[in-house]
Amino acid sequence: MAPRIPPNHYDTIDFTSLALQYPVFARKLKPNGQLDFSDPESVRQLTICLLDRDFGLTVTLPPDRLCPPVPNRFNYILFLQRLLDSTSPSFRDSHDPTRSIVGIDIGTGASAIYPLLGTRQFANWTFLATEIDETSRTSAAENISRNGLADRIKLLDNNKSPLLIPTKALFPENAAGKIDFLMTNPPFYASTAEMAASAKLKARPPNSSCTGSTGEMVYQYRGDFPPTTTTHPTLGQALSAGGEVAFTAQLIHESTWPALRHRIQWFSAMLGKLSSLPPLISLVNQFHARLHRQTPPLLHSDANMTTAPGANYAVAEFIQGQKTRRWCIAWSWMPLRPPVSLARGIPALEKRLLPMVSEFEFAFAVQSVAAVSAAVNEVMQGLVAEANHYDNDDDDNDDSDGDEIVISVKHEMTNTKRVEEAARGKAETVVRARWMQGIDGVLFESFCGWLKRKVESKVKSSH
Repeated sequence: MAPRIPPNHYDTIDFTSLALQYPVFARKLKPNGQLDFSDPESVRQLTICLLDRDFGLTVTLPPDRLCPPVPNRFNYILFLQRLLDSTSPSFRDSHDPTRSIVGIDIGTGASAIYPLLGTRQFANWTFLATEIDETSRTSAAENISRNGLADRIKLLDNNKSPLLIPTKALFPENAAGKIDFLMTNPPFYASTAEMAASAKLKARPPNSSCTGSTGEMVYQYRGDFPPTTTTHPTLGQALSAGGEVAFTAQLIHESTWPALRHRIQWFSAMLGKLSSLPPLISLVNQFHARLHRQTPPLLHSDANMTTAPGANYAVAEFIQGQKTRRWCIAWSWMPLRPPVSLARGIPALEKRLLPMVSEFEFAFAVQSVAAVSAAVNEVMQGLVAEANHYDNDDDDNDDSDGDEIVISVKHEMTNTKRVEEAARGKAETVVRARWMQGIDGVLFESFCGWLKRKVESKVKSSH
């Protein structure tokens, strides 16, 4: 079964066509056929009508709770789908409609829009959804039940826990199981004063968020883990910042716990400000450094450190219309890695903040693709196909964190090409090596250099 709605479906929205189908929406259109996005009821009707027309979903949206825009929420779902497809344990690297996926939505809201969209778009997706607000939880339960999805979406009350991820509810004692991804829309503001000032300046986050409750819009860290400035400076600064930075920083911290990092493949958050990304990327890199015993150690004196070899994360930009942009960060403590095209999805981000390049190309001045392919095969056959492990006696627990895959080989000549270079009067064959699984980025770079030298030597000796 193919996904129901294509990725480019919301590149443009034909309000006139929608109005012909839904009279209640038609009454909200201006004489020029445009919609007043500053009017909460107009935005609410747009969301309700799009969900009904495109997904067959019937929802109610309380007027005092967030009204989520369908396009950027759908973009987030599709991003996660591509992320999962490209990091499948089967190395399939394409969409598998038969694969069962389990996701968790932290703070699902009154609409429960992410679980509703995900389960409608993909027949084999199921969700766990948390919500601390009773009004929103009641509305979400009604929307789930109304659409006959109670058997695929489980709603969890996380109101009594100081943790954002309800580990005990997700994984009861002695229960096995894994979750493929975690997603969330963090509260945007650090205080009610900031929210009021932003609204006054008309510099709000999503246009529909003007109806959000304080609990949905404002976040201040109040957990048991103290944001100290001595032992954990970067984490402390992020938690003290409030808003989406603090919320996501707490998620990053919780995600490193063994009970979660070995059971949830991808953690992610959609952000309203591009400026929120740098401190969060720094935090992911530093936790990666600690978990894999790299230098510098986690949260050391250099709080400005932003890179660590091989940290596994991806960044993306969601663009809707001419003004609305959202950004996403996804991170994983597991070794399966997405391609560069997906991991480095924000052109405007500084290069030092982007994930490590996981693909390398080598050009050989040989016209014969077959000759290069034979050389690659010969070199690769000399490697051990099964993974070799070593035991790290310094590991801080009894799990498998200390075991690193030294060699694991999977290769295909999937992207060989000849590039005519008129100026030099010769053709080239290009080989692309993609890092699909691993922890140590330096090891991958060394492998690519070794592979290039070996193949080059064999190609030369055969001519």
